Amino acid sequence: MGAMLDALEKEDLIVRRQDPNDRRKLLVSISAHGREVIRATRRTREKWLADAIAERLTEKDRDILRKAVAILERLVDG
Repeated sequence: MGAMLDALEKEDLIVRRQDPNDRRKLLVSISAHGREVIRATRRTREKWLADAIAERLTEKDRDILRKAVAILERLVDG
């Protein structure tokens, strides 16, 4: 685990600091750069998916997908 955290910290993806209430513990959080990497990755994936839907699916397929998304949203909300 330590090696993984070292690598993430080296890439400026996380920040580690001592817990002010318990100096034996370290608090780990995502750095500003790490948040931007996550946002950029998400944008890239969303664009890929939108392009794939537009280019590879028929209108009928897209309509089925819209209906399926609505059903999934009801599950999440419900």
